[in-house]
Amino acid sequence: MFTPFPVCLLCLLARARAFALSDWDFQGGTSGDDRGQSVSSDSSNHALVAGWTSGNLSCTNAGGKDIFLMKLDRTDNSIAVLQVGTSEDDAAQAIAVDSLDNLIIAGYTLGPLDGVTTTGGVEDGFLMKFDNDGAWQWTVQVGSETSADNIRSIAVAANDDIVAVGSSAGTIDGVSSSGVSDFLIIRYDNDGMWQWTRMRGSAAGDDATSVVIDNGGNIILAGGTRGDMDGHTNAGLDDLAVVKYDSAGNWLWTHQSGSPAADWFRAVVTDSSDNIYADRSNSKIFVTGVTDGDLDGHTDTDPDIFLMQFDLDGNWESTTFHGSSARDVALGLHLDRSKNNFINRLYFGLVPWIHQCWRQ
Repeated sequence: MFTPFPVCLLCLLARARAFALSDWDFQGGTSGDDRGQSVSSDSSNHALVAGWTSGNLSCTNAGGKDIFLMKLDRTDNSIAVLQVGTSEDDAAQAIAVDSLDNLIIAGYTLGPLDGVTTTGGVEDGFLMKFDNDGAWQWTVQVGSETSADNIRSIAVAANDDIVAVGSSAGTIDGVSSSGVSDFLIIRYDNDGMWQWTRMRGSAAGDDATSVVIDNGGNIILAGGTRGDMDGHTNAGLDDLAVVKYDSAGNWLWTHQSGSPAADWFRAVVTDSSDNIYADRSNSKIFVTGVTDGDLDGHTDTDPDIFLMQFDLDGNWESTTFHGSSARDVALGLHLDRSKNNFINRLYFGLVPWIHQCWRQ
């Protein structure tokens, strides 16, 4: 069932105040288009990657883009790869791990995954759960009848509930978008049973791209907006928006900021999720992204990476910038146990892996 195959993965860590290479590298792909969209790790320090492929990564492509889930053992560099899809485009955009090391992936599909009937819209969001050995547990597919709906990020709560965020321009679970598209927030229990749905946005286009849950169970999501959210005024083109809900889905606050040019948000983390910090007064929210303009007093003609810091009430505290004379792009953000921020960029390497085919 397992066949050796040489591949590589793009991965470089850029620290907030100094750039540093990762201690190992991995790159992989087919003769078609392949993209790793999200990374995580389990309690055994396996690296986990979710994304999409248009080729035959671990079995024959079902059509268009297929979902893949990749597991890398840091000790011997072996990987198990699962590939699944419909005859339409399917893509994983997020991955998370629960307290039992089960793997949850999420993204979008244009077809019926695991026999789930499509809602009739342009595309649906989905969640899939596997155990740590790659055995499928369940699939949830969600969407509206008239619009494109997707899930871009997921987070797992202390009780293993799953919070999924993305965007929708339609009506889902009786909740309707108020503009071109809205932030979409859905909570499920660990068995994939729906708990509640919220949408929030402006009259323009809004898209939530990252979510984190703090020690108090509050949900902090962030993304981009082209409008005026919750009384804020758009600074120009795409602005950053950070929104906080409590665990029951009650809205708490919204922060919006940006430059007259385009500002793209990439990731959000909070140090309150790390249980080594007993003093919650030290808890902060960090967001990263890319700006083309004059953001918080910073000026540059080339796109630069920014790192913003907020307190847990949404009050802005600082913004730092990192960049070169060329275009710089932030892909993700991780906070280590010493409160150091690491921003994902690009690097190349080569290691072997093994793969297997998984079908519905």
